[in-house]
Amino acid sequence: MAETCLEKNAEFTERKLAEVRRALPRKLKGGTYCVVAVGSYGRREASSESDIDYYVIYENKSELISPEILKAIETTIKETDIPMPAADGAFNAAVDIEDILGKIGGEEDNNSNLTCRALFLAESTWLFNQTKYKHNKRRLLERYVHEGVGKGKIPLFLLNDLIRYYRTMAVDFDFKIKKGKPFGIRNIKLIFSRKWLYFCALVAVAETIEFSREEKIGQIAKTLELPPAKRIQNIFGDKGKEAIRLYDSFLSKISDGNVRSELDKVKSRDSEKTKIFSELKNEGHEFTEQLAKLLLDRYDIKGVLVRHLLF
Repeated sequence: MAETCLEKNAEFTERKLAEVRRALPRKLKGGTYCVVAVGSYGRREASSESDIDYYVIYENKSELISPEILKAIETTIKETDIPMPAADGAFNAAVDIEDILGKIGGEEDNNSNLTCRALFLAESTWLFNQTKYKHNKRRLLERYVHEGVGKGKIPLFLLNDLIRYYRTMAVDFDFKIKKGKPFGIRNIKLIFSRKWLYFCALVAVAETIEFSREEKIGQIAKTLELPPAKRIQNIFGDKGKEAIRLYDSFLSKISDGNVRSELDKVKSRDSEKTKIFSELKNEGHEFTEQLAKLLLDRYDIKGVLVRHLLF
């Protein structure tokens, strides 16, 4: 059987992650912080065309992450020939774990904090200090899954924040396009990889409804360590094959530098005239239908998950 794009990209990603993980301890010292990769590297779907979105999570305000540490991380990653994130983006930065844990829903919980928290939880992997990475993720899940959220209950605090993040991405899309960000590739990613992230996080939470609080925390952490496609395989079995196939088709196209270049040029006003954009858009509608079908088949319109998604 021919190797799928998901399989090929997973192999590529793991190889590059291993290079970075070997290199960073030679440049970094200390156990109070970890370096986290999100995006395509966090999902283990990266190709040679993918840049790496990453940030540092620290927990000791007396040991703030210096510009020298950030520069050492950047230099080390560049030496592995991985493209860097956009200079004006939200990554290659340091984040206090107390901000991630303590600002959820408050006035200071801006889009940057929400993005950092949601991606750390739903599609991340470690680059430096795996022990601290797992410890911080556990702390976040303990913050989300309250005492008393036992068997027969869904962690609504966590579920609502995942919904909030996905809807924030959808709303912010229009703002970013008006600010000059490329329309075509962002639109297609919103339909596929952003929706993939959202769906695969939702079902990781939904599957724990009959667990105790402690079991919920452990199982969600375990599930979220897996690449999204593996989560779908484990939960839905053969029923998830079509959704995975459509996602694999998207990934195959988006891993092609020529396709990415063409999508970068697509403007909203003439998007339907571009063949590759139209093809991906149509496949995106099929992809959405497949995810909706999986959700309703497994959880039922009257079930707890679907009810809370609607109301």
